[in-house]
Amino acid sequence: MVDAGDAIGEWGAVVAAQEITEHERQQRELGRVRRLAEIGQMTAAIAHEIRNPLTGIRSAAQMIRQHPEVGAEFSDLIEEEAMKLNSLCDEFLEFARPFQLNLNPESLGGIVESVVRLIGAQSRESGVELDLTIDEAGGELMLDGRRMGQVVHNLVRNAIEASSPGQKVIVKVGEGWFEVEDFGGGMDEETVEKLFSPFFTTKADGTGLGLCTSRKIVDAHGGDMVVRSELGVGTTFTVRLDWEQK
Repeated sequence: MVDAGDAIGEWGAVVAAQEITEHERQQRELGRVRRLAEIGQMTAAIAHEIRNPLTGIRSAAQMIRQHPEVGAEFSDLIEEEAMKLNSLCDEFLEFARPFQLNLNPESLGGIVESVVRLIGAQSRESGVELDLTIDEAGGELMLDGRRMGQVVHNLVRNAIEASSPGQKVIVKVGEGWFEVEDFGGGMDEETVEKLFSPFFTTKADGTGLGLCTSRKIVDAHGGDMVVRSELGVGTTFTVRLDWEQK
């Protein structure tokens, strides 16, 4: 004879298992829909970004066909536009593929200082002053130096581009953190909320992948990236890493 309590218990377990299975199915379907949406976004972004270089290449080819004597001049243009396409492909692939960190003991201050030194020419051409302060207490973090340098470069370059001639970009480094502050036009709350979304950009020639990829790199290091911005005042990006894992 089957005990009523046991039967009810078994029935409840079956129902619970079915509910879990249904929940998992719904989650998988939701994940599939999101991936399809991301693929659609990426396809549209790729089509948009490659159109301008392709138009330039086509125009240059037509000019060479009609006026062979200008071939050397317009072949340079074709090469330049082809390099832009190659760079775009690299950026999209960097975003799309999973990556492995190559962790080594690194000085965060050293990484930031190296990037600031390299990008100094761009800031001087833009008439923007770069102010770097490093206040580390010594020690190193386990970092992928190349990828963290990519994050620093992206944030500092964005700050320079957001600034007007005569303004200053302040870069600070502390124990396990760094900060990039500009005094450009700033952003409203709606823009800040979308800032890390793939393919969202406020630049006419941007792909919308720089900040998204940068945060992906910071997340992979177990850190976080925070942005504070105010219209007419400026923007500050702060990256905090796990100082304890040094």
